[in-house]
Amino acid sequence: MKTIQEDFTEKINVFKDTVVEMVQGTFNTAGEMDPTVFGLIVKDNKIGLVVLLGLGELFTDDAHKEIAAAGIKKISKEFKFLAVGFAVEAWASNDPLTTGTVVTSEGELEENVIDPENKIEKKEVVLLTFETFDQEAANIWEITRAGDKPKLKRWQKKSWSKKNPNNKGKFADIIVEDYSQFAQELKTTLKDNLN
Repeated sequence: MKTIQEDFTEKINVFKDTVVEMVQGTFNTAGEMDPTVFGLIVKDNKIGLVVLLGLGELFTDDAHKEIAAAGIKKISKEFKFLAVGFAVEAWASNDPLTTGTVVTSEGELEENVIDPENKIEKKEVVLLTFETFDQEAANIWEITRAGDKPKLKRWQKKSWSKKNPNNKGKFADIIVEDYSQFAQELKTTLKDNLN
């Protein structure tokens, strides 16, 4: 018999594999990847998948990206995501990461910024990040544009590992509470025992 933790690990791995297939299939069919959020939920003791589409309009500038990030975090909390996947086209660089001072769209100086979009040696990629309450993973594919249809070429893959507390992007820490069955049962037991 599996433990609750083993069952949870199996479910998030199936979720991750399924989302990877969905993102690859979407890109191979459409030739692009609009920002998309995938949430793993449990409702009435059944596993479910929440998919948020149509987010592209919110990625036109930093202010709209902040609105999107806040909305995604709110939905994650409301639906009690156990795991989340976030897919988006982005720029990435192989260059050693350098930092500098840039002027933001609001006209403010920002120190120590890493900005792959403005690097000379950069790649267009599809970035797919995953997280649970305490774990993270990622798949990154380079977009190759030869011929009629763009294609994805595996670039980097990061297996599940402990969340890096230094990841502080807009779309980091989407899940801030542990909604797994074990955590919820522990909370209930502690609450009952303290009353």
